[in-house]
Amino acid sequence: VASAFPIAFLSNPIVFVFLRLCLWLEATGICSGAWVVAWIHAKIAGFQRDEVYIGTPEERAAKNHADKKENQDIEPGHPRIPAYPAGDDHFSMSDDEEEDTERDTEAQVEQEA
Repeated sequence: VASAFPIAFLSNPIVFVFLRLCLWLEATGICSGAWVVAWIHAKIAGFQRDEVYIGTPEERAAKNHADKKENQDIEPGHPRIPAYPAGDDHFSMSDDEEEDTERDTEAQVEQEA
């Protein structure tokens, strides 16, 4: 009914009040749809708290797996891996590798011709 007559459906006072209530509840974040889906998924998958899998900080420190100081100073959005600018020679090939690549390319061109 709502898809066939949306104006008539939304102008119904009961539907309007219910819609406003749902939008207010969603805006609070208490019953956000994503939280409900995540909760259901966690129950189905049997997820547990991180401490069960990796231990508490004290347990990790006792096993020489303590958190490293250099990993704690990284701000959100910053890569933890080295980032090289475009055109950087970091990944350049040696002369032997370049010759092998050229030979392979020439052989492939000859086979295709």
